[in-house]
Amino acid sequence: MNPALLMAVVLSSPNVAMRLAADGCPDVQIVVFRHHPGLIDTKAGEAARDRDADVILRTVRQACRGLSYEGGLGSGYELSIHARDLGRWKAAVDKLIKEGTLKYYDRWGLDRSGYGLVPVR
Repeated sequence: MNPALLMAVVLSSPNVAMRLAADGCPDVQIVVFRHHPGLIDTKAGEAARDRDADVILRTVRQACRGLSYEGGLGSGYELSIHARDLGRWKAAVDKLIKEGTLKYYDRWGLDRSGYGLVPVR
């Protein structure tokens, strides 16, 4: 199918059309951070992980207009933000990393279990 035609079909769908914000950005949530406070680590590692998660949550509340932090029950937590806030999120986390504020989640990327800062390019 022609890509332009496919895009026209998708955008003409009532569900998608209703989810476009006034600025033209789709009103969708993107997972940007995954955290599991129950994973076993050293005492220092666990403390750094929990402190970093608190710093990240405080920062995203200041930088982004809307967020969702859901999970628990043994599966960890996922932080999602609106697509339109992705640039602000990246800039805020880049600043935390550059300043050395984050000690556990100190780089973009996920660990072997899938937890960490989801890379934004």
